[in-house]
Amino acid sequence: MIAPHNSFRLMWKGRAYSSHEDLKNLLEEDPSHSSQWEIDVLDFLSDWMDDSEYIELNTSGSTGTPKSIRLNKKTMIQSAQMTAKFLALQSGNSALLCLPARYIAGMMMIVRAYCNGWELYCMEPRSIPSLFFHVDFAAMTPMQIHHLLTDAKQSIPIQTLILGGGVIPPQLEKLLLTQRKVHIFHTYGMTETASHIAMRKIGESYFQALPGIQFYKDERSCLIVHAPMLELPPLYTNDIVELLNSQQFIWKGRIDNVINSGGIKLYPEQIEHKLQPLIKRPFFVMGVPDERLGEKCVLILEGMMDEPDILELNASMRAILSRYEMVKSCHFIPKFVRTLTGKISRKETAKLLEK
Repeated sequence: MIAPHNSFRLMWKGRAYSSHEDLKNLLEEDPSHSSQWEIDVLDFLSDWMDDSEYIELNTSGSTGTPKSIRLNKKTMIQSAQMTAKFLALQSGNSALLCLPARYIAGMMMIVRAYCNGWELYCMEPRSIPSLFFHVDFAAMTPMQIHHLLTDAKQSIPIQTLILGGGVIPPQLEKLLLTQRKVHIFHTYGMTETASHIAMRKIGESYFQALPGIQFYKDERSCLIVHAPMLELPPLYTNDIVELLNSQQFIWKGRIDNVINSGGIKLYPEQIEHKLQPLIKRPFFVMGVPDERLGEKCVLILEGMMDEPDILELNASMRAILSRYEMVKSCHFIPKFVRTLTGKISRKETAKLLEK
């Protein structure tokens, strides 16, 4: 059994729970009047406080088939402590949980608070968090912070904010840079590494390793993560990177998505980054077979567009994309396939295009 830090406090329905006995009594209460997100929080706390050495959970499926894995609780504690050290967070700080506790990002917010001695406030995971008070630390998705900034139209009441679960569009990054009093970081990691193992400060191009993490590249130019303090073997990823040194890299895209067009390698994520300001609907870029080029670059959009709008979009794309990057055609799908966490599933959506 893992005892809570002596400064930990769970703020739950107007009450504070801190000791192991307090938390145990909370977990024994009748959950029939609780919402599903509340049950998820309590279920994870119950699993965390039991005698097992591991947590059983599922990956999100955003970069492949969802799978069930086991994480050692010692690994999760080490990750929580690394985050606190990297961000200079102290015991007694306040933190906000506004992510689903059934996935690793939400689970790790609970673990960080539990092990580092934070005061943890919990709220329903929604696209627009209802944040009316100041907290020292929070984790959100890019969509959540976009809605929060758009809705609040003022400075966000968070001292340190980490963003994960997706690419940050350039227009959102510009908006985040106006929040000068908030320390904002874009995270890199996966379920297997107990959430993030590197962070990129908003406005900078590279990810910085957390303490003790080292990076290498394989023959494909894909990232290898070396994290012995997390008690993990070297992790071979499918993320193509420009390695600056053993602790810094620039992310370029997924090798699964690379397009080989006439011998030129194109990275869809980089093309999409350029197109973000132009396209106000869900979209992605992919390669499809082509007799002359081997593969050609095409644009997939959700919904439909009129002919004049398509012609205008093509003209705008030609102005910002290189000759090799320019998409050869546009295709429309009424509704994209998404993962359980709301990310676009490129592979499953592409199957709809084939049909």
